[in-house]
Amino acid sequence: MNPSSWFDSGVDGSLQMLWEDGERIFCRKWRDGADGDRNAVLAVLPAAEHSTPDSLNRLTHEYVLKDDLDGTWATRPQRLVRAGVRIMLTLGFLGGQALDRLIGPRMEVGRLVSGWNGEELDLACP
Repeated sequence: MNPSSWFDSGVDGSLQMLWEDGERIFCRKWRDGADGDRNAVLAVLPAAEHSTPDSLNRLTHEYVLKDDLDGTWATRPQRLVRAGVRIMLTLGFLGGQALDRLIGPRMEVGRLVSGWNGEELDLACP
């Protein structure tokens, strides 16, 4: 699968695939900004070559939320681009990693419980 061939729409045609979750492909794409700087955007595309109505509706719904998200804590949608039967959602990209890559493997319940001595745990943030 070559996502970079799917879209060109006025931006640098190269897409760097970052990860795939089975339903969507997440890529970094570069765009020339109004100030002349090159800015990275996060491009989200359906993984299937022929998108299902559900996957298209999900991307459209994410785009509609753009005005409700605070850019200080959320990656805000910028554009919803359609080229033929393909669709791509672009979001602001400030770097970082997907959260599922930052957490370790799941811990077995037996291991978790065996380390607990019965006392109350204080999980409050400092």
